[in-house]
Parts: sequence; C-alpha cells; structure tokens
Amino acid sequence: GVLEHFAVRDSLAVIVAISNQHQIRLICENINSFNADINTIVKVRNSSEGDVISDLNINNIINSRDMVSDILVERALECKLP
Repeated sequence: GVLEHFAVRDSLAVIVAISNQHQIRLICENINSFNADINTIVKVRNSSEGDVISDLNINNIINSRDMVSDILVERALECKLP
C-alpha cells in the first residue's frame, strides 16, 4: 500500500493532517495495522472528528478548532491598553 511505499513501518512519527474524515480514519487504521511503536499525530477539525478515531492507537489528536480558540484568547490577553 501507499504507507508501505513510504516506509511508515520504520518511521518514528507520522503526522496526518488532511480534511477528509473518512480518509483520516482509513489512514489511521492502516498505521495501526503495522503494530509498530509509531508516534502518530492527527489533526482533526473538531471533537466529532476526534471521536471517529478515538478507538485507535493515536498518540496525539490535535483539535484545530480548540487550537484556534486558544490562540485567539492568548492574543486577546496579550493586548495592552493605552
């Protein structure tokens, strides 16, 4: 398969950052099938996308909606009043 072609089995880490929820699931299932100790980082758009892969062996699920919210709050708190 595609992941075998890219030697994912020998990778220390894999980052999955695509927009298609179905493809995210398929890629993560494929990574899990290697039964290797691969640090997998997956970007999802929201918590429901994260739920779709929560049963898989994913080390890091990054919710981009939460990340953007955190950045916005951080930037708002950095603003200095004149």
